[in-house]
Parts: sequence; structure tokens; C-alpha cells
Amino acid sequence: MGKRGTRHTFETYPEELQQAIDVKLKKGIPYKDIVNWINNMEEVKEGEIKGTSIAGVHRYAKNFKERLEHSKKIREQVKAVLQETKDNPDTDMVEAANKIAIEMVVERLMNANMGELESESVLDVIGAVTKLQRSAVGNEKLKIQFMKYKADIENKRKKALEEFTTRLYDELESKYPELYQKLIIIASETFEKIELEM
Repeated sequence: MGKRGTRHTFETYPEELQQAIDVKLKKGIPYKDIVNWINNMEEVKEGEIKGTSIAGVHRYAKNFKERLEHSKKIREQVKAVLQETKDNPDTDMVEAANKIAIEMVVERLMNANMGELESESVLDVIGAVTKLQRSAVGNEKLKIQFMKYKADIENKRKKALEEFTTRLYDELESKYPELYQKLIIIASETFEKIELEM
């Protein structure tokens, strides 16, 4: 039997082995069977990797389940955001992605201990949050500009239809009333199709 594993033993295992353990945990294989499987590996018997215990598998499984729950939560958030933004332009997707990223970073910072908060990597994360917030503000400004542009196009479209109708009336209404009516209908239908989606 291999040596009793420490808290970090599973982190030293090759990625393929970690993935195989994850599969066994997902299938609900009893911890005792996982321990026997690991401890009977040639690599453990030859001392290339450490063996483990039921407690070691339990700790790893607890962490694994937490990661699964966290992953599930993120997938649900992304699914909800995609549902909300499916009929909107890309700026909403960027905004949603920023929101999810900020929530994840804030959650990570809340769960960090004091030693981690003083590290450079956490400072980099805080800097990234600041950039994401600036990006969100930039996207909001872009959205406002687009709305103004859309309103301007709508006003120009209406004015163009009015001008076309007036000029048509001046030229055709008295001489060709039926043709005038048909052209007004065609023009109105055509101008109705000229819309920007938001």
C-alpha cells in the first residue's frame, strides 16, 4: 500500500489521473474503491507518486464537488444572460460577460484569505476588475450613442417620407389621383421597412 496522502497529494497527480479520479467520483464509485485503485497503481508501488487514504479522497471529493457546484452556478448564470440577451445586439453580450466576470472576481476576493489578498496576483485581479468596469461604462456610452443615432435615422426617415409625399402630391395628385395613391402606399410600405434593430 502506498503512503498516506497529504492534503495536496491529488494536486501532484498527473492531469490524466486527476481526470480519471473525477470520472470515478462523478459515477459515485465508493471512496474505498478509489483508494484501492490508486494505491495499487505501479507508480504508487514504485514510489513515483504518493498513495492516498479515504480521508484524502474525501477531501479531494469535497473540493471536487465545490468546483462542480461553482461550475454549475457559472453555467446557469451564462445561460440566464444568454436568454436575456438573445434578441439584443452584441453590446449586451459584452455587458453580460463583464457582469459575470466581475461577480466571479468579487466572489473569489471574498473567499480569499489575508495572505492571498496581499499577493500580486490578487492585485492584478483587482486591476482587471477596474478594466472590466471601465469597459462596461464604455459599452453603456456606445449604447447611448447608438440610441441617438437610431432616433436620428428615424427622424430623417420620417422627414424623407413627408418630403416625398408632398412633392408627389404637388406633381401628381391633381393630374393622376389613382397613381398618386398607389405611389404613396408603396412609399409608405418601403419606408416602414427601413428600420434599425436595437
